[in-house]
Amino acid sequence: MAFVPAFAAHDKVDILFMIDNSFSQPIQAELQNRFPQLIKALDTAAMAGHPASYHIGVVDSDLGAGLNTANCKAGGDGGKLQVGFDPSGSVPPPANCANFTLTGGVRFLEYDQITGTNNVGGGLNVPDAFNCMAHVGDTGCGFQHQLESTYRALHDPPSENAGFLRDDALLVVFYLTDEDDCSAPDDTDLFVNTTEAMSMYGVLSSFRCTEFGIVCGEPAAPLSMTTASGPFDDCRPMKPEEGGKLFDVQRYIDFFTKPNGVKPDPSDVILAAIAAPPMPVGVTITMLCAQQTNQPSCPILNHSCVAATNNNFFGDPGVRMAAVVNAALTPQLTSECETDYSDAMAGLAQKIIARLK
Repeated sequence: MAFVPAFAAHDKVDILFMIDNSFSQPIQAELQNRFPQLIKALDTAAMAGHPASYHIGVVDSDLGAGLNTANCKAGGDGGKLQVGFDPSGSVPPPANCANFTLTGGVRFLEYDQITGTNNVGGGLNVPDAFNCMAHVGDTGCGFQHQLESTYRALHDPPSENAGFLRDDALLVVFYLTDEDDCSAPDDTDLFVNTTEAMSMYGVLSSFRCTEFGIVCGEPAAPLSMTTASGPFDDCRPMKPEEGGKLFDVQRYIDFFTKPNGVKPDPSDVILAAIAAPPMPVGVTITMLCAQQTNQPSCPILNHSCVAATNNNFFGDPGVRMAAVVNAALTPQLTSECETDYSDAMAGLAQKIIARLK
């Protein structure tokens, strides 16, 4: 018998934000600007008779780069909830973050509208505290593991994440990124910078994630220097049996959307993302290579969006990201090139409020 979602009401909500910490400061800043709108909408719902207990946590996209520990630290941040702020990077954290603390020995915000309490110290309010937690910097590993980071945070959570995920709570997972997912096993050699690796995978760049992570066209084929440059509008995640070197996205789709995955009832999961559109997908061959000038040429993935009003907002096609988010019973996918994330926050608030008791 097919599973029929019940869409139960809740008075507990766990919200996990995955924030890309590799060259993503403009979109980080815009999320921090608009996050207070989400809290305001949830507070309005509480005053209208729908208070809830919220857990709000942050993880970043850095899980290292497999066997390559020269450019990225081994294991990265391991899907651990980020409680502080990263003072490095191109943009300093807000000044009041110097006083930021969380009480209760946990690494997430506890915001309980039912009891009127929260665990924020240092004289900060909940939006200010989130902005400190969300300031993950932009010096993380350039091979982003967005999907695997949330999987590890929730599936086999490290001890640092204890208490965040509650059995009886609605789960919201929110992704903020300007590149596609590149989640790969810890022992992968996909990111190794050796002569042998270059002969198999090409120049060490994020294009390896594309060439060994998606397929396009009919018949479906990987993108490489020897294939057509596109643009394509029929790309999909590459499966391991097709030569894919990344985790099969089915790993994450099953976790979020199957009964007894992260939740016994998959209707208790909302997946949302601010990411680049999954199409068009196109490739440009550069002469000389943009990443390594000692190479005569190399492929570069074209952006799928660039904001007309602010060219700091651009992104590469999120084929794998869209495949997972859109598989949820309650999905929300917003282009990160919109430059104003008010609608994204309003839409997320509406989806949460619709599920409150």
